[in-house]
Amino acid sequence: MKKGTIFLAIFISLVGIIVAIGLMKAFDGRIENNKDKRMGNTPGNLMNGGTFCEYEGIVYFANPADKGTIYSMRPDGSDLKKIGNDTASYINIGGNSIIYVRKNDPYDNAVTSYKNRFGICRTDLNGNNYVAYNDYVMKSLVMVGNDLYYRASDDKKSYKLFLNNIRGNSEELIGEATFSMSTVKDNKIYYINQGDMNSIYVYNVKNQLSESVLKKNAYMLLHEEDYLYYIDISKGYSLYKYDIKQKRTEILIDADTYGKCVKYNVYEDKLFVLTETEGNTLATLYRYDMKANKMEFVAKVNISDIQCTSEYTYYTVLGTNEVYRVKTDGEIEPKKINLYVN
Repeated sequence: MKKGTIFLAIFISLVGIIVAIGLMKAFDGRIENNKDKRMGNTPGNLMNGGTFCEYEGIVYFANPADKGTIYSMRPDGSDLKKIGNDTASYINIGGNSIIYVRKNDPYDNAVTSYKNRFGICRTDLNGNNYVAYNDYVMKSLVMVGNDLYYRASDDKKSYKLFLNNIRGNSEELIGEATFSMSTVKDNKIYYINQGDMNSIYVYNVKNQLSESVLKKNAYMLLHEEDYLYYIDISKGYSLYKYDIKQKRTEILIDADTYGKCVKYNVYEDKLFVLTETEGNTLATLYRYDMKANKMEFVAKVNISDIQCTSEYTYYTVLGTNEVYRVKTDGEIEPKKINLYVN
């Protein structure tokens, strides 16, 4: 090959690299930072799969009437708009970014390869500037400030705990984690250790060490501020609250009175809980005011999840695409919302 041809090839390669770097910087510049330590969704919503997320007065959600793709709406269900085409969960929002987990149907015509079935994806709030950060099989995703924590499998065999930034360009392995998470606070993740009779442990992200917190047969652990909420299997699936600082436990929902607790969500001092009693085909959804110690009936219904926002709490009827809303605080009157764009 002639010298001139070699130099031309090198020059073209360098130009390509410079252009690629420029495009990457331009893309990064379009991503606004999230507020320091602000969660991308509530811990309770993420524990329930993160299919709804409230941000600056708008609700973003995975629409069950359209394969779980992301839509936005006003809290009352009006102004419905489609945002993206991926089947989404663990929706986190901050700055101008929606960052979520995708799990697309392999038989969907829009899916052409394994690589665009799974992973973490990001779009602007209006659905533009879509990018996939990876193609991992995901179990959970939490945004804290400008950090992303996720439990994922990069080898399709074992799950590990990763830390990345909201731009997706600084991934690092922070543990061979076998646990899910709904929040990370002060570099700590509280989790259920199945290897120790479902006891509650805390994992330190910095030194990658775990220690025991509470010897309970726990299920559905939720860390919210300075409290841990959990269902105690050995107590008939009663729901408990544990004060981390005071190391004090109190019962919230007694299974002997209300039935077995199977799902719940917490928003500030309001607790929504789904209970089941033997012989009944329908479960019961309650709203419990923890501050006033007041239990209120919401509906007899079987549901797939409970998602809370400041104004409304949403639930999806099991096996359907029907979504209802009820006031998170105030008058209780469940109303079905229209999920179809006219």
